[in-house]
Amino acid sequence: MGHGALLHGLWAAAEAGRLGHALLLTGPSGVGKFLTLERLAEGLLCQHGPGEPCRKCPACRRVAAGSHPDLLRVDALSHGFEELTIHFVARREVRPQNAWAGESIETFLRLVAGEAGWRVVLIRDADRMNEETQNALLKTLEEPGEQVLLALETSRPEALLDTVRSRLVQHTVSSLTTAEVSQALAREAPECAADPEWLRLAAGSPGRLLKLWRRGAGECLSLLMRAFREPIQAPSLAAELLELPGDFKGRTPKAEERNRVRFLLELGLEVLRDQERLAAGLAREDVMHGARLQDCPCPSDAARARRLEVWLEGRRDVDLNLNPGGVLERILDFTNSLLLERQRA
Repeated sequence: MGHGALLHGLWAAAEAGRLGHALLLTGPSGVGKFLTLERLAEGLLCQHGPGEPCRKCPACRRVAAGSHPDLLRVDALSHGFEELTIHFVARREVRPQNAWAGESIETFLRLVAGEAGWRVVLIRDADRMNEETQNALLKTLEEPGEQVLLALETSRPEALLDTVRSRLVQHTVSSLTTAEVSQALAREAPECAADPEWLRLAAGSPGRLLKLWRRGAGECLSLLMRAFREPIQAPSLAAELLELPGDFKGRTPKAEERNRVRFLLELGLEVLRDQERLAAGLAREDVMHGARLQDCPCPSDAARARRLEVWLEGRRDVDLNLNPGGVLERILDFTNSLLLERQRA
């Protein structure tokens, strides 16, 4: 939804024999970049393509079922991996026991096209590739083979090596309108699709809104705002936040806790950035969390800078595999200390 013009342009290029063999879609997270690539692949593999897929032919049905032999989806998170390691790209005889053991891009492209047409590789969250993985992908980008499309998507193109980006034709997709976000989620999350407050949190991204909804962002924000509004007992509030229901899948309980704390810290950082925007003179109605910050005290410039630095440091610490619960409690305790300082002053 919202990216039809781009799709039709790419299908037209394929029909004219002008579609490049390597594409990169960039844009905000959750606006449908990977869905757009899946739709592109469907139109290339359709028996009546390239073009708008009929969704009725055997090829379209196999794509929908995830069983088309000429389409490979590379999605680390869907398999419980936070990083796209080299084993997703190239076959290695020696690999760690817990490494990806499924089909690699290299193995997939060695096969002859099952239906004598396109072979398509879709890479989700390409920024999850480490440097070794990206260097392994370079060889494939340089020698892809006939009628091969390598299509990547990311919200962080700066995480890709310059050598990789230079070999990709980049297209940027934008956020959706509020009406498009509402329409996109009308079936899956109707209570959000009709709620102005939830739609405001979406910021033009259905994927973001769906993630917030599934992770109970409303309750999370209500508790987090206490830390910015009034003195709290950090251990007690941290325990409450860690016990809230929500979808925080991970391969281990510790990974689930890390995902939960990462999410909480990112929500808190959004609120802190909005308070900076208000302090800079923006109107409350122009700021996502403006209404929530209405009755929150605004610390001094120096105190806000210290607080933001501590929250950013905690966010980095979570990615360094430090104890996530301990990181959350430490940050809340520091935030509480600023409120107490302000009260004493």
